[in-house]
Amino acid sequence: GNTDAEGRMVMADVLCRLKEMALDAVNPQLFTIATLTGHAIRAMGPDYSIILDNGPAKRLNNAQDIQAVGDKYGDPFEISSLRREDYEFHQGPSEYEDVLQANNRPSTMTNRGHQTPAAFLIMASGLDKHG
Repeated sequence: GNTDAEGRMVMADVLCRLKEMALDAVNPQLFTIATLTGHAIRAMGPDYSIILDNGPAKRLNNAQDIQAVGDKYGDPFEISSLRREDYEFHQGPSEYEDVLQANNRPSTMTNRGHQTPAAFLIMASGLDKHG
């Protein structure tokens, strides 16, 4: 089974609360940091971290800015992208399920195994309703 499931639920709860707090903030920016090392290593190799943005963060060039700082300090990042199929992967398979948390395969064995968890977090926390 997929052992990443518990951590995703905790992070989704935190993101949901931060989203609620951000509704009254001026220019809020929310970040999460998740290791997802297994899939990251398969995708980029052992010497790189992966960063990806949602829509609002992409418009602000957050990933590029963090990548530049990482390059400066010797902690390089590869920029990854969220795609429509990452969100489709987590669509509930019936009218009774809003969001599918994970499949039964480990993220390391799932196509786009570091992107789809990000899409799940965006959907489960309700951030998809805000850009």
